[in-house]
Amino acid sequence: MQATYRDYFGTIVTTFDLHEPHDRLEVVASATITTFAEAHSEEHLMLEELQTPRVRDQFAEYLAATSLTTISTAVLEELRQPKLPLHDAATTARDVVAWVQDRVA
Repeated sequence: MQATYRDYFGTIVTTFDLHEPHDRLEVVASATITTFAEAHSEEHLMLEELQTPRVRDQFAEYLAATSLTTISTAVLEELRQPKLPLHDAATTARDVVAWVQDRVA
């Protein structure tokens, strides 16, 4: 049986079942990826606004913590120190990325 549907992110997915015994299965796939230039918004969110229901709902996939986004206690403590000036969310995010790059490089 084969089925095709569009998933949560709009990707076309095809599934299939194979009910006969087999020693080997070869799947050949192709993909077309379309990218767009970074969207520039005139709206500048302040850090406090990241906690509002409107923003949390709109960006839920990006704001949710996962096992791959866990931050160690030591790093959290260092980030809590008032070393970085707090600006709008985008500027603060760039500052944090630069801070991380300085420590990883």
